[in-house]
Amino acid sequence: MTPARTALTAALLLAAWALAACGGGEPEDRTFKLAIQGGALQGETELEVRQGDNVTFETTTDAPGALHLHGYDLELAVSPGAPASLTFEARATGAYAIAFHPAGPDHGAESPPCVAPLDGVSPQLRVREGAAPGEIVVALDAPNFPLTDGNHWHLFVDDQLYSMYYEPEARLTLGQGARRLTAVLSGPDHCEYGVRTTTMTHVSDGGASGGEGAGTDGGDGGGGHSHAAGGAETILGTLVVRPR
Repeated sequence: MTPARTALTAALLLAAWALAACGGGEPEDRTFKLAIQGGALQGETELEVRQGDNVTFETTTDAPGALHLHGYDLELAVSPGAPASLTFEARATGAYAIAFHPAGPDHGAESPPCVAPLDGVSPQLRVREGAAPGEIVVALDAPNFPLTDGNHWHLFVDDQLYSMYYEPEARLTLGQGARRLTAVLSGPDHCEYGVRTTTMTHVSDGGASGGEGAGTDGGDGGGGHSHAAGGAETILGTLVVRPR
């Protein structure tokens, strides 16, 4: 092989390697351990994944509050001594701020009621199997309750706050067994409208069974908390989602 052909072959191999490094391949499961201390994220503050990856934030904190992923509009309630996790699909590319909202002095108390009552809304929860073992997808059906202008819903698992969502579907991974799921309709200030819906589902290795439909009633949602109130938002870092 001539020197010129050898150089060309090497250049082509280098270009192919660079293209492979830039993307492609199957989606991966990516887990990041986020330790929040003194209102700051310890360790790396720029987390990088590829579009389609299944991302999990395993979070610990020294102060109560909520972890908020901008752009994806996902929040996770966190408190000291109670590690919490948030799992989602990195479906949208771009750079998204990871923020922390410290809780106010009334954290742990019931969420305040919204000033305006919510009439004519009868929400339902629907549960289906997820893609991974133990994963379920919980969908809120509330056609007269638009998830706009800060409206969202709080999800309770076995009467304990799990997280809050600004989109109609939530993807979560739970241990096996019977689970009681409750959705509480909430306003921009994390107040609760007193409208909730509850369903039972059974989580197995294959996901969820049952959980179609639900009863709807009023109430405080069971174990309600005040979320992300009482302190200014602090940007902890950035999640960068690159094209695959």
